[in-house]
Amino acid sequence: MALTVDSKTTRFEQTPNIYQRAIIEFSRRFAFENGAIRKYGGKRVWWLREGWVDHDYYGLTLRLNPLQGSSRIMLMTPYWYDRRERAFVEQCLPHDGMFFDIGANAGFYTFFAAARRPQARIVAVEPDPELASMLRHNIAANNLVNVDVEVAGLSDVDGEGLIEGTLRPTVTLLHAIRSRGIEHIDLMKIDIEGMEDQVLLPFFRMAPRSLRPRAIIGEHIFAPRWREECLSLGYRQHWQTRYNCGLVLQD
Repeated sequence: MALTVDSKTTRFEQTPNIYQRAIIEFSRRFAFENGAIRKYGGKRVWWLREGWVDHDYYGLTLRLNPLQGSSRIMLMTPYWYDRRERAFVEQCLPHDGMFFDIGANAGFYTFFAAARRPQARIVAVEPDPELASMLRHNIAANNLVNVDVEVAGLSDVDGEGLIEGTLRPTVTLLHAIRSRGIEHIDLMKIDIEGMEDQVLLPFFRMAPRSLRPRAIIGEHIFAPRWREECLSLGYRQHWQTRYNCGLVLQD
């Protein structure tokens, strides 16, 4: 469903009613990492009243879709999901640091970082126009002047490419960084459905050492070569979960 960022009167702008709130709070308290409870609860929230829900997310008020994967996680189980990764964000992102969120989706990491590090500079990269609109709405609604959205897919070339079966604008990671005048990155998160090697390997070949992120959260199960490249360049792996790993560049 499309979201109009500047709309003030659509049915998408609504505080959850008492029944929706009860389901959301139950899921947040007791669902743990149970995806079935989260999914069923999200469907019940939608069934009770169709439309997106305005709700708290780490002190921000975000418009969230109970039926969309990442958005549903933010609504139903925000405190249980990716706990190791969130701790790493707080550990590695200075209060005035630079965070590059590649594959931002609905903003699970973007808005967590914005809430925990309100003075940090954050770039959310998301090629899907509807998700990008959702990000921009929530940025504007919370007056987050330190968060920017890049509506493009990252690839090994500038131009266009197929991203999840759809032709989207593409840019290289180096171009996306330099076009914003960024001189260093404290933390990068990358989760782009197996395209990590295609994006990161050319970047590490071409970028100066000064642009290498000090720390990286990355999905490793679909594209493992990027992690091997990082380890050869002086990164050290600090942790690994089923899907992600956390790397830190050694001095």
